[in-house]
Amino acid sequence: MKIAHHTFYFTKRLISITATALKPIRVANLLSINSEKVICRPSISNMIREDNWLMVDDIPTRLLSWGGRPGDKSLEASGSDSVILLLTGNPGMVGFYETFLAEVYNQLAIPVWVISHAGHEIPSKKEQEQTGVTIVNGIDKVYNVAEQVTHKADFIKQYIPEDKKIFILAHSFGAKVTVELLKIPELRKRITKCFLLFPTLEHMKETPSGKFLHPMFTVYLFSTIVFLSWIFTLFPVPFSNWLLKIVFMMKGHSSVDKTFLNATFRLIQPLCLRNVFGLAHDEMLIIVHLDKDVIAECKDKFKVYFGAEDGWAPLTYQDRLREAVPGIDSSTLDRRFRHDFVLDTSEELAQIIVDQIKKLR
Repeated sequence: MKIAHHTFYFTKRLISITATALKPIRVANLLSINSEKVICRPSISNMIREDNWLMVDDIPTRLLSWGGRPGDKSLEASGSDSVILLLTGNPGMVGFYETFLAEVYNQLAIPVWVISHAGHEIPSKKEQEQTGVTIVNGIDKVYNVAEQVTHKADFIKQYIPEDKKIFILAHSFGAKVTVELLKIPELRKRITKCFLLFPTLEHMKETPSGKFLHPMFTVYLFSTIVFLSWIFTLFPVPFSNWLLKIVFMMKGHSSVDKTFLNATFRLIQPLCLRNVFGLAHDEMLIIVHLDKDVIAECKDKFKVYFGAEDGWAPLTYQDRLREAVPGIDSSTLDRRFRHDFVLDTSEELAQIIVDQIKKLR
């Protein structure tokens, strides 16, 4: 009973960290427990969606795409002169954004891609056999902020044709990656517009969520969390599903996007969790000062959205951004939209982004 109790507490705390603090997650194949209280909304994702693995800098990288994938004739057949690329928050797992991006594609018919962060999605042996990707450098590497930026820059250079305009949707940590990409002249020319969603651009450790998470970066506590995640993987899938649904109920989510749950199982694996927390630790150390010069130089490329209540990007940071970069296009979303918007407002936020992109075309 002690193991069950501590594992349940860990599950609740882990989901709290990742769904509320660390950012989005998804999980499917739900048990029907108390369906009157927890409604699993079906995904709008359809057969146009493709799930692939690519090698970027010798790192297996998962790609979800709608409307054509890299190197495929369907990309040119789309007739679009643009590609929409989403840069994820942390955890950098593509499944969290599936419903959001499917809605964007369904309305715009522009190819839409999202790639995983380096080391955050690890292909199974079956996936390696099916796709031909291989784990070249082992799976012991924890990729820091700078390495994640290089990973995204090299993906763009390698896989997005030079004649395509690039629209970037950047969630949370993805906003920091976007600003770093704009420091590269070659990429600055190719990026048409950047939509920053709940951006973590400065002083992460000083935010309410940062103050909560930072104490977890002790060797003892971190090792305990990774160990408990291993125990969680030993549970039968139906029981794990049941635990997760209970957690969402306790967090007040009466309606959870059905695509949300499978990615949670990919996340709650010791290696993935270690890499996620390793990146989060580096974020706390690196994301301190606002890159106001770069943002000012590229001011017309930005549309920034802050949440009314966001533990990672409080409104005081929006005030500082506006003061540092006068005229920056920044808006405050209403209280429906939280940092972990993928839980229950994917379609609503997608509509806001779609309306903005339509104005640019």
